[in-house]
Amino acid sequence: NRLKSRQNLSFEKNTKKTHRQPVPGACRVVATFAERPRLSLNTGTYVQGTEGSVELLASLLNAGGRAERITLAFEKGSRQLDEASLTVERRRPWGLPCSVDAGVHQRSRSWAPTASFDELSRSLSAGAASADGRHALAYELAWRSLADATRRASASVKAQAGNSLKSALRYTRRFGGTLGEGCREEGAAARVSLEVAGVGAALASSSGRSSGSSSSSNSSSSLVRHFRQQVSASLFSRVSENVCLELTADAGVLLPWGGGGGGAGAAGRRTTSAAATSSSSSSSSISDRFFLGGVGGGLRGFGIRACGPTDQRHGSGAIASSSPSRPASAATSPSPAGPPLSARGSDVTGAAAARAEA
Repeated sequence: NRLKSRQNLSFEKNTKKTHRQPVPGACRVVATFAERPRLSLNTGTYVQGTEGSVELLASLLNAGGRAERITLAFEKGSRQLDEASLTVERRRPWGLPCSVDAGVHQRSRSWAPTASFDELSRSLSAGAASADGRHALAYELAWRSLADATRRASASVKAQAGNSLKSALRYTRRFGGTLGEGCREEGAAARVSLEVAGVGAALASSSGRSSGSSSSSNSSSSLVRHFRQQVSASLFSRVSENVCLELTADAGVLLPWGGGGGGAGAAGRRTTSAAATSSSSSSSSISDRFFLGGVGGGLRGFGIRACGPTDQRHGSGAIASSSPSRPASAATSPSPAGPPLSARGSDVTGAAAARAEA
């Protein structure tokens, strides 16, 4: 503060010396700079559909004198979502025109309204992005667990249950304006992301082979492997100062390879059928597939991830809610047309797994 006051005082003295006489069109500019507080706390409550949440965000700036930012975030949902994360971000490390970050995350979510399983994920992440945000490269190592908490999941969902390991490398490229920031100017924006899951598959297989053939099959099947590409494009048109029209299109492709989605079903769990097990071992993980629904899912009027391929749940309650007149013998096989997308008696599954089970 003393240095700033001295600089301002010397600036005013020099200005007075230089412009003692009034100069037509001249002005005096005094700039005062203040450093942001090192510790900041933000809280908020949000409601989306039937889910309410409370969020807490704490940020610590320049803790080690390297202009880094340490962020601790908590989110507690009223019904389905719990999330916690700790991230460290540093901009322009060693003078490079980029930013780097690393963090640990834990996320648990119940998909009971649309699919009969609960998901728990613990992950480590690291990434780097260009200064303009147009290029980003990230790595994620995540341990995921899928459990049938309701005991009503279909065989296709049960085949995905268990633990899996995701080791993925993701590259994101942005064009034009930044998606999600609203209509600041007319034009177009696009985002292309490519994810390769299964990085380090050879290392996992070799370590499994050294410990035995059974552990080798388990380690190779529990590692998620896929190519996942997604493209998002938006067109912006400003109607007035406060009204903007936006047209958005999303497309994606998910191709499993070398065993697909992992999980206990892919490893050969005894409680699942042979058809469901074989379909799970060659299909993608249900956690990585594309689904629509919800405010941020691109399709209003449906719940989050409530629009997609469906399969019949097990249990008398689910059968009665989805098709009361259907006999009990037909409950275990999906109908040709499938139940309604918003029905509570259906599980969101993959089309390949449903066809294999049928």
